[in-house]
Amino acid sequence: MSKETNSYEERQRKEQARAKMKMLSFAESDVKQGRTTSLRSLKERLATSKNQE
Repeated sequence: MSKETNSYEERQRKEQARAKMKMLSFAESDVKQGRTTSLRSLKERLATSKNQE
């Protein structure tokens, strides 16, 4: 592997890590603000939505 490939892959890994940290931050904020739902509730809403189509 060339040095350029390693550098590109390193940048990609860093970018992905930053994106994951940002998503984690959003998720923590959602939990603190009560903007979450249970799996059961999600399944029920999806089933209702599917039945209405």
